[in-house]
Amino acid sequence: MAYPSITLNSHTLALDYVIPVTIIVLSGGESRRFGGRKQMFMLGSKPMFQWVVDIATQASDDVIISIKDKQQLGGWNISSDVTVAIDGRQEYSPLIGTASAVGKAKYDYTVVVPADSPFITLGFIEHLYRRISSTDFAAVIPIWPDGQPEVIHAIYRTEKLSKACDSLIGRNSFDVKGLPMELESVLFMSVEEIDEVDRISLRDFDERANFLVQWKDLP
Repeated sequence: MAYPSITLNSHTLALDYVIPVTIIVLSGGESRRFGGRKQMFMLGSKPMFQWVVDIATQASDDVIISIKDKQQLGGWNISSDVTVAIDGRQEYSPLIGTASAVGKAKYDYTVVVPADSPFITLGFIEHLYRRISSTDFAAVIPIWPDGQPEVIHAIYRTEKLSKACDSLIGRNSFDVKGLPMELESVLFMSVEEIDEVDRISLRDFDERANFLVQWKDLP
């Protein structure tokens, strides 16, 4: 089936400095509802995950892409500036992907984002960093009015995140939504605090039909 072309605009200004955060891009899921390797869905000239990685590398000099195996990226060349973390466990989850990557982080703060959020902005990443760096919280997690937290569109203190992942996995609990309960202090930040133009960063996609939405029509 042919899909219409999709035009992507950055909707963000370039930063004149490197944000001192590690950025983990989770790209190891099976994408069963999507019907194929979602991270490899072509948006214009490159696959979805590459849009996320490109924004991440504009923001930080420590970007880690987490995958289950090399085949998931279909032979797509990854820049030498990006670290690849491979976790070969049979069952992959966002929590396992985070755990496999966070040990390679070089900064005290780690942003976790999924590979199916191609509209992520520099402003969103910068806002997360400014919020956590001005507090003593172990994490800053956006939360929707209905109480749904965005645990993989969030920022964590790296050491705390690593320990939380290890604690959950050690108990055979692989649901990434359990992370907040493992942290002694979490700032749940209303999504309404995020600038409207950067709120699009929280949009991800589970089904191919969602890609029929044209970028030019998004806020």
